[in-house]
Amino acid sequence: MGESVRTTLAAREKYMDSLREYDSKTNHGESFRVYQYREKGAPGLNCNRPSLLIKSGTALPKLRLFDLNKYGNLYWAALDLLWTVAYLRGERSCDRILEGFQGAAHHLNMIKLKNKPIKTRFAGLHRDVQQILNSEWTPEKRVQVAIAVESFARDLGDSIGKTQPGFQTHAKKKPSRV
Repeated sequence: MGESVRTTLAAREKYMDSLREYDSKTNHGESFRVYQYREKGAPGLNCNRPSLLIKSGTALPKLRLFDLNKYGNLYWAALDLLWTVAYLRGERSCDRILEGFQGAAHHLNMIKLKNKPIKTRFAGLHRDVQQILNSEWTPEKRVQVAIAVESFARDLGDSIGKTQPGFQTHAKKKPSRV
C-alpha cells in the first residue's frame, strides 16, 4: 500500500503497530516507500517480506555512464560500430555505412549516455559522415573514417570499464617460446 492508505490506517489503533515500512525504487531509480499490513495469526494473510523487495544474488556493478536498464542497447551499439568498420574496410556501399552509423546512433541514444565528451564526439563523427558525398568515399577516406570509428569504440569501452569496480581488460599473454 502507499503513503495515503498508510496515513489513514495508522491513525486507527487496530492498525497502528501492524504496518511494516519498506524502501523501494522504480526502474528509473526514483525512491519511494511502500507499506505492508502484517497481523500475526490472521488467516490467509502472508506476512513475509514481499518477494519484489528482497535483494537476491550479487547485483551488477552500478554504471554511471548510461541507463542501467539498457545493456542490450549497449551491445547493439557496439555491434553496429563493429560492422560499420567492416563495411568501411570492405568497401561496401555508403548506404550500408550510413545505416551502421544510424543504428549505432539509435542505440547510443537509447542508453542515454551521460558522458558528455563521448556523446558529443559520436554526434560530431556521425554528422561528418552524413555530409560525405558518394563520390568522396575514396579508399583513403574509408580508412580515415574506420580509424575514427575504431578509436571512438575503444574510448567508449574504456570509459564504461572505468565506471565498473574491479573491471579488467583481458590480459595480453606473451607468446610462448618453444
